[in-house]
Amino acid sequence: MGNDGGSIPDRTSQIRVRKRKRRIHKAEIQKTKSNLCSMTKEQLRKPIVGDRLGQLYNKTSVIEYLLNKNKPTGFEHIKSLKNVKDLKCLINDNGYIQCQISQEEFSGLNKFFFLWTCGCVFSKTAMDELNIKNKCINCNIDFDINKDLISLNYSKKTKREILKKLLNIKKNSINKENIINELKFKDNNNEINLLRHKTKRNNEI
Repeated sequence: MGNDGGSIPDRTSQIRVRKRKRRIHKAEIQKTKSNLCSMTKEQLRKPIVGDRLGQLYNKTSVIEYLLNKNKPTGFEHIKSLKNVKDLKCLINDNGYIQCQISQEEFSGLNKFFFLWTCGCVFSKTAMDELNIKNKCINCNIDFDINKDLISLNYSKKTKREILKKLLNIKKNSINKENIINELKFKDNNNEINLLRHKTKRNNEI
């Protein structure tokens, strides 16, 4: 062996090949997922909406979800259409989102964003080239980079953290609403008791 002009690949080169194949596979998966509705796994088609987690949906799928009594799990943060944003995005001939400024196609790996203020979608390339920090590239509307800039590439860990905050906000909001309703109920009861007391006094007189 080894005298026939061939060579035997060592373990290091075999590992490199396996890693390269794994990387390509991941890229293909991300590319496929990048133009699918996060809820139904159907191809994205306008009108498209996004949530605070940077997940994309067909708007019709979200409406059907909200109307459905037997809701699929994983989307508890979407209680109404107020929890998603209508997106202004370009869909190219291949069915993928494309930045209107840089003409870059969203693959799931390259960084893309949308703004919660106006719903415009654009690539990080366009954002960096134009040095955009507080005004939308497309419509010039002001935005807060810490609150309104939503990434389409959040990691699973970041999504969990955002989701936790969203659910806590909703829980606090519900508790606050319950407290307000309870106070209103007490006020109404006090008014009723006061009226009864006045009526009783008038009757006695």
